[in-house]
Amino acid sequence: MRLSNFIPIKRLGKGGYGTVILAKQISKNSLVAIKIMKISDIVRKNAIDKVQVEQKIFKQLSESHLNLIVDDFMVHFCGSFKTKTHLFLVLDYCQNGDLSDLLDQSGSFGERWSAWLIAEIALGLSVLHRCGIIYNDLKPENCLMSDDGHVKFTDFGISQFTLKQQIAQSRAMSRIQSQSRSQSFSKDQVYTDQVERPEKILGTPCYLAPELFQGQSPSFKSDFWALGVCLFEFVFGVKPFQCENLEELFDQISFSEVKFPVDQQVSPMLKDLIEALLKKDPGKRLCKIDDLKAHPFFKEQNVQFDNIFKRKPPYIPVKQKLEFKLQHNEDWEEFLDNETKEECSSFEGMDFHYTNANIPRLFTLDE
Repeated sequence: MRLSNFIPIKRLGKGGYGTVILAKQISKNSLVAIKIMKISDIVRKNAIDKVQVEQKIFKQLSESHLNLIVDDFMVHFCGSFKTKTHLFLVLDYCQNGDLSDLLDQSGSFGERWSAWLIAEIALGLSVLHRCGIIYNDLKPENCLMSDDGHVKFTDFGISQFTLKQQIAQSRAMSRIQSQSRSQSFSKDQVYTDQVERPEKILGTPCYLAPELFQGQSPSFKSDFWALGVCLFEFVFGVKPFQCENLEELFDQISFSEVKFPVDQQVSPMLKDLIEALLKKDPGKRLCKIDDLKAHPFFKEQNVQFDNIFKRKPPYIPVKQKLEFKLQHNEDWEEFLDNETKEECSSFEGMDFHYTNANIPRLFTLDE
């Protein structure tokens, strides 16, 4: 996989570590989304580890025995490569955009569709957690909508492996490399679902759990807090805690109780679920998939978790019309800051070339 395999079309968005563009994959006549990261920016922001983790997560999940399950809830990872100046992640293109786009268009989703979306997101989180991965950036912007109306996770730039998973990877690497020396770990580290204590808080402020402001590490529990924020936002069209002043926002998240809009009548079971997900104390928070499945809100909304990705959702967004002029040249310069696109043979400390052999249904330009 290399730059000459693709023709750029247009920019789709820009994030903290790169730009996402829409491109044509020449060999398959299909559309893909390519995340472009400038190496000089990555080095300047001291983000090499974060980029490596994102690629490692996509690669590990693509190759795992859970692959068929993973393709249900994750945007398909086609591969990655690098040039002398940039790193590239190639992903399936989801034409319907993300849940934030859909919220902007509709205002809110209603209880039944919100229940369905939360069920899909929660099942996706449970698979990540089984693989020792803390999403750490769950929000509507990172949940894409597939053509058939199902949620697809994207953007693992600040996701983290749990200490237990890091230890397993370290031991596996040691075995592969036949290293004689071993690293010792405490029993507490092996069985925690957390990561090392962070030097700074990462994530989108409105979706951060209160314990993170107290110096605790991201965990599966903080992922479920973000799930609660998403549920509130899906139903009411606003976030439960929001303030332009970050210090005041952190105080709200840490100390204020959830207040439901008085002008919108909703199910008591919905309120109960939101309050369970948004418990300030992570030890009292609903944060297990089996407990979530058993909550009466889902029965009330007739949402069943079994085989949910194989069933037709209660609402499927109308496919957005593609509006772009297909370029018939390989003019990458405007997307690469006019820097050289020459392929390089190596980048110190980073093996970034990978092609995923597991190919899903592609969105082709003939559709």
